[in-house]
Amino acid sequence: MTIPENALFAGVAALGFAVLFNMPGKLLGLCVLAAVVGHAVRGVAMSMGVGIEVGTLLGALVIGMLAEIFSRRVHTPAMVFAVPAAIPFVPGAFAFKSMMGFATIAATGGEVDPSVVSEALANALRALLILGAIATGISLPGLLLFRRGAY
Repeated sequence: MTIPENALFAGVAALGFAVLFNMPGKLLGLCVLAAVVGHAVRGVAMSMGVGIEVGTLLGALVIGMLAEIFSRRVHTPAMVFAVPAAIPFVPGAFAFKSMMGFATIAATGGEVDPSVVSEALANALRALLILGAIATGISLPGLLLFRRGAY
């Protein structure tokens, strides 16, 4: 999938979550814009050889910055924009693969192939790092750059 296609589908997913969270209709476009730009940044970073964890951090930082800018313009909390826009970053495939690996380990009893253990742990660690990157990226702009009274 190309970077523009991925960004477009991320925007559609963000739109769905924004509607699910009862975001006012006039704000939906800003949420979609934050998702599209953030995912495009992650896609470009990854195409330049950056890992998915760092790419996700960069994309989430962009989403956090845009959410703060939008929140100041329409007098709405930034997380209203940031959370639906960042949800498509959630590493469902890595979490699923790690859980399947752990289930395989549990089902085998005492004899476990070391490659299964290492793959399950690697997928779990990657999922945790991506989740940490999302949380850090969407919260740092509000904590560091956009303090109350600083705008």
